[in-house]
Formats: sequence, C-alpha cells, structure tokens
Amino acid sequence: MHADETDIDADLVRRLVSGRFPQWADLPVERVASGGTVNAVYRLGDALSVRLPLTEGGAKDVEREQRWLPELALALPVVLLRLIDEQSTAFRAAVASAPSLDVQVPTCPEWTLFDLIQHLGGGDRFWAAIVGAGPADAPPAEATAARAAVAAPREREALPAWLAESTQLLLSALGEAGPDRGCWTWWGTSQSPQNSGGVARHRVQETAVHVYDAQITLGAPQPLLAEAALDGVEEFLSTCCATPSAWPHKPTAFDFHATEGHSWRLTVDGDGARSTRLPALGTTPATAAEEGPDTAGASVRGTASELVLFMYDRIPADFLQIDGDAGLIDLLRAWEPEE
Repeated sequence: MHADETDIDADLVRRLVSGRFPQWADLPVERVASGGTVNAVYRLGDALSVRLPLTEGGAKDVEREQRWLPELALALPVVLLRLIDEQSTAFRAAVASAPSLDVQVPTCPEWTLFDLIQHLGGGDRFWAAIVGAGPADAPPAEATAARAAVAAPREREALPAWLAESTQLLLSALGEAGPDRGCWTWWGTSQSPQNSGGVARHRVQETAVHVYDAQITLGAPQPLLAEAALDGVEEFLSTCCATPSAWPHKPTAFDFHATEGHSWRLTVDGDGARSTRLPALGTTPATAAEEGPDTAGASVRGTASELVLFMYDRIPADFLQIDGDAGLIDLLRAWEPEE
C-alpha cells in the first residue's frame, strides 16, 4: 500500500466507463486479483479490461506509454498485426449486426455495405499476394488478377468466414515476410517504406476507417481505436501527402495537433511535401529552419480519431478546431501532385 494511493472500486470504474464509453456501460465489472501496487485492473465484460493508476507515479507511467507507444509502432510489428486482427474482428461484428447488406454506406455513397465488405476482404487478399511476391517494380500480375476476380459470397452465413479467411491470408503473408521485406506499393515516392511493414501499417488505418464506415452505416459510429488513430495521423501524412512534386502555391506549413498530446507538421514548397513529427504540442521541429516557415499557415486540432477521419474525408471540418488560413486546408485537399 502507498500513502498517496487513490481509492478505486468497481463503482468508480462503472462511472468512468459510462461517461467515456457509453456503449460499454452495461458490461459487468470485476476486479482482477493482482499483487501489483501501482495499478488497479478490472475485467470489463469478457474481452476488455480497465487499468487505473493507484498513485501519481503510476499516472506518469501512463503518460509515458501514450508518448512512446505510437512512436514504437513500426519497431513492434506484432502490434500492427494485432491491430489488423482486432479491427477486422470489429468489422465482422458490425457486418453481422446489419439488417441488410444492400444499405448505402453514407461515407462511401457509391457503395452498399456488401460493396464495402468485398472491398475490405478483397484488399486483404490483394495485399497478401503483394507481400508474398516480395520486391517488385509493379503489382504482380497474379495479385492484380486475383483482385479483379474477387467475389465475396452473397450468403450472409458465409460472409464472416470469408472475411476471416481474407484477414488470415494477409496476417500470414505479413508474418512470414517480416517487417523489412521489400514489396511493391503505390506510395513509392512518399516517406513511407516500400516493404511489408509499411503495408501492415497502412492496412491498420484502412481497416480502422472501414470499421467506422460499417458502424456509421448502422447508425452507431464509434471513435477510432486510439492506439490505431495516434499512428494514423503520421501514417497518412507520410504515405498519402508526402511527395517530391512541387507545391503549386506559396510555401507554407500545416500543423496537426491531437488532443492526446501529439503533433505533426506537413511542410509544402517547391521541393514537395514533407511530414515532420513535432516534439511537443505547438512547438517547432528542430529542423524547421531548414524545412519551412516557423509558423504554420493553418493548424488543425482534434482527437487523433477526428484527425484521421477528417483526413479520410469521413467527417467535415466542423468537427475540428482550425486556426490560421482555413483556405489553405482547401488547397491541400484539392491538390493532386504529379508524380
């Protein structure tokens, strides 16, 4: 026991869960027996857990984890594989509760829910073939042919197995390749690596966003998993925005601030677009003097989930705090670099 130990019980856990995660408010709460004296751990339902620090020192440990775990993501490939598996499971759960597969997906209005299912499952199979083929200058013909021929079963009872098999094909290919094996990717000129680790990192984000698509189709959207979203902002900037193509407007910079305490900068000028991690909220990166203006032309602030969903055009700017010249954001979103 510690002199400064916080009094934590199941009632407190229920109140915290109800306030922050109302979708889990009705799950049973049970303390997990432990000899540890830094954290209190509670089982939440059958598959979740709650860990609360008992002391101020324990709370600082949580801060350190939130600070460093997103930065270690690529150094811990097993984390990426786990996130792909978890998000794929969440997608299947959303699909299973849908009353119809023919309902339109609001965030992808050209698609029905069945189209979304086929897209995600087909994507897993396509990238499994890409990773399995190894280094290449173009997508292997067999992967492209398989993607074109992909056909998810129309029978509701067969879909979960097909989706699970699709995910397993991807996870097996990534696991066998390891994080550093080269492969073709469409982001060759970006800051993201052309290897299986880069594929795994991107598939985490694609799957997480499509979980949101499925959930909003059912009228029950949830924020992206924080662990995925915190890496998602940087992954999007380095994969989808970074380019050697010249920015066709006056040089500037865009700052993206997650309320969880992480910030990133995208510098755009005649040399293209480059993503830089900011050392602290609102500060200037050490290389800013070389890379661009000291002050961003526009900054965007929100939760990591909101930032990622905004980047993928899932939510409008109204959900975020935008400072500076908002018109620059419109220019960035409309920009189509010539590779």
